[in-house]
Amino acid sequence: MAFRNVRRIHRQQMSNTRRRLDQQLTAMILARVILFVLCLLPYIAQRFYTMN
Repeated sequence: MAFRNVRRIHRQQMSNTRRRLDQQLTAMILARVILFVLCLLPYIAQRFYTMN
């Protein structure tokens, strides 16, 4: 019984760790996308301005 409880607690901790890593990865990807858009915005604006 105690062994099962230890295994269950260990699995819950692993899922919490994995969830935290997923959140970090999501935040990193979102930050990269925002940075990419912000860096690309002046180029797009300049191209739009020169076309018109």
